[in-house]
Amino acid sequence: MKFKLGDICSRLSSGKGISAKLIDDVGKFPVYGGNGLRGYTAQSNFFGECAIIGRQGAFCGNVRYFSGEAYMTEHAIVVCANKDNNTRYLAYLLGIMKLGRLSGQSAQPGLSVKTLAQQDVDMPPLEQQRKVAKILATIEKKIELNNKINENLEQQAQAIFANMFDESNTTQATISDVSLNVTDGVHNTVHDDPEGEYLLLSCKNIKGGSLNIGTSERRISRDTFEKLRRRTKLSKGDVLISSVGTIGELLLLNNEPLNYEFQRSVAMVKPNPSVVSSAYLYESLLSNRAKLINSAHGAVQQCLFISDIAEFPIRIPQQDILSEFDTIVTPMLDIVTANENENIKLSQLRDTLLPKLMSGEIDVSDLEF
Repeated sequence: MKFKLGDICSRLSSGKGISAKLIDDVGKFPVYGGNGLRGYTAQSNFFGECAIIGRQGAFCGNVRYFSGEAYMTEHAIVVCANKDNNTRYLAYLLGIMKLGRLSGQSAQPGLSVKTLAQQDVDMPPLEQQRKVAKILATIEKKIELNNKINENLEQQAQAIFANMFDESNTTQATISDVSLNVTDGVHNTVHDDPEGEYLLLSCKNIKGGSLNIGTSERRISRDTFEKLRRRTKLSKGDVLISSVGTIGELLLLNNEPLNYEFQRSVAMVKPNPSVVSSAYLYESLLSNRAKLINSAHGAVQQCLFISDIAEFPIRIPQQDILSEFDTIVTPMLDIVTANENENIKLSQLRDTLLPKLMSGEIDVSDLEF
């Protein structure tokens, strides 16, 4: 049956503002804003389960499901289904509605709670909602498990990096000194081909050291891809940095990027293997990520210029210690990559099943849980 979104919610409202001074990299409760997780804080203003809709910023209209206790900022719209509906199902449904199209046509896109409340939503019987949500949640739990494993491995890698390198066995340099090339991606004016076999990714696809690919990315033709690839030459071992909007997200390309290219909102650093390894460059940037972010420019939208990245300081290690580091850390990063590859496939499976389950094309009435 069709309903107005506002009629099936027990809550549909934005969170509250919080001072940036109260947000840290660690803390008791996560803080969610318009672009997702902002950090952590000691206080909370929400407990339960909900859909979080990005109200402003680069991720305006994006939807994520949340369960637990957190602080929701004024840029996050909190959506809770009433007792006759399933909140997780509602989050999945909102996620395929392309809510970003409802944002105002201003310099800073924004979603109105009032506008959202008037949107039509098609809600099947509650038991069907629960079954659909259960199927999709099973896939997402595996993704979450892989993410936790990767987070743990990355923490170990960072601890090893901090323990092995200091001023006594490294010399000061810049990114340009240890790289073969530092450049940005391709212009956003590249012609899309909905049937194209190659992906054109942006800064939104890089988050927390992972490459997040679903089924809705921009696509380009083989001819376009080949022309672009001659320019940027992405290859295994490159380090990518989100340089516009949500800046400072890092990704180590640990397998050959055979079927994707990146937009200009992403910068590429190609390490010089005679000076540093890919693993060392990535872990070094990760350990200095806060400084990298602070070197950005812009009042309305933060931006890292290629010159900022090229001149960013990095220490060159002694080769014998670098070799020992690579022997320990490279296998760990290989596991991270394998988990990320599995997550991409799981995300694509989830995104493929989602509309089929929502429309009833896949019948779940006989399933038992």
